[in-house]
Amino acid sequence: MCVGFWSLTHPDYALILCTNRDEYLDRPTAPAHWHNFEPVSSPLDQTSAEVTPPSGGALVLSGRDLLAGGTWLGINRLGRVGFLTNITEAPGSYPLSRGALLSNFLLQRGSLNAAVEELEGKDGMFAGFNMLAFAPVPGSVPLSYDARFITDGHGGGVLHYRPLRESERAACGLSNGVDGKGGEAYPKILAGTAELQAIISSLPPDAPDDALADQLLDMLTSQAEPAPRDAEGRKSSISITPIPGTRAYGTRVSSVMLVRRDGSALFVERDRWVAGERGANDGGGERRFQFSVSGI
Repeated sequence: MCVGFWSLTHPDYALILCTNRDEYLDRPTAPAHWHNFEPVSSPLDQTSAEVTPPSGGALVLSGRDLLAGGTWLGINRLGRVGFLTNITEAPGSYPLSRGALLSNFLLQRGSLNAAVEELEGKDGMFAGFNMLAFAPVPGSVPLSYDARFITDGHGGGVLHYRPLRESERAACGLSNGVDGKGGEAYPKILAGTAELQAIISSLPPDAPDDALADQLLDMLTSQAEPAPRDAEGRKSSISITPIPGTRAYGTRVSSVMLVRRDGSALFVERDRWVAGERGANDGGGERRFQFSVSGI
């Protein structure tokens, strides 16, 4: 049950975004690196922090799901950002992968409206998902972001998309619920949004990016007591300690993405839990990327 929190209205930051990816710990996953969604010939070591970027100018910075080939969170060199969660529902079979929605969006170079229009005719093609699509407003100096919320509501559903409301631009959260049907009221969404607002409001004007990133990463470790053991319990906990079973499930990575009004960016991905020979281990690894986006 992934979760993300964001703000688009800070005077110094065009985008503040922090997320947790919750997944089966043994699912083959590549850590964050620059790439172009090249085909994956074999699973990579999911705990490795060193992945060689492709030559020829990689456009996208993200981790990769090595089973489906897509990603859950990423940014490209133009400043386009996407975040995707599944909707909690019974498994089903659908023609297209949800991860392809995000990979296609991050590889595109057109307008945000054009990206949304490309989804026309794809109703009923995907399992249930929620997706946030962020893109720099063309010509904005200082940099500002436009955003769309995209969802099908349930597996095989009709695609819906809308701009973010003003309250959602200021500070908001997203998880695995259904838009307008209680998903926005998950206890962890309410708690995390309030914490994000508190962090932003208390941020000194000259605070370095690393300091804000560390505060947000700490926020992402928040866990309900007792620790959740089922889907209902996961609605209350931002972080998920591995749930034992045939396949351990928990928070794989925490990520923070910061894009300043001048286009400078910081992306941090921190391992939370990884699969080990004797069960789940505290990940301990981290990757930090500093770069500039060219969307201004």
